[in-house]
Amino acid sequence: MDDGTGYRVGSPFAADTATDTPANNASEPAGNGSASDSTNRLDGRKSRPEPIDDGLSFQTTAAAALLASALLSPFAIAGLLIFPAGGLTVALLGLSVAMIGTSSRHRLASTTAILTHVALSVACYWRL
Repeated sequence: MDDGTGYRVGSPFAADTATDTPANNASEPAGNGSASDSTNRLDGRKSRPEPIDDGLSFQTTAAAALLASALLSPFAIAGLLIFPAGGLTVALLGLSVAMIGTSSRHRLASTTAILTHVALSVACYWRL
């Protein structure tokens, strides 16, 4: 589209912008750039903020917490043998993460992880 001055006016993707699109005028005030002036879309509508959501449910998070609890078990055992205060800390961390894992569908594995970390916590505490 050309307005007679050699400059393109309007959107090249719009169906018909030559009839209703005014030429760019430097005397018109632009938006003030505030948060209320959020007409930054090509079609002139105000944009809405998009929600932050990856589509995963909390059960997926709980299953990952159960996996993290299982991965903390060897470190708690090593702490029991080498450094009981650190082993107690890691076992309590594994216990808290395993409690989040009870919301998953792997309840038997989560209960086993909870009992394992309770036993490791008690053993580390007795070695202090």
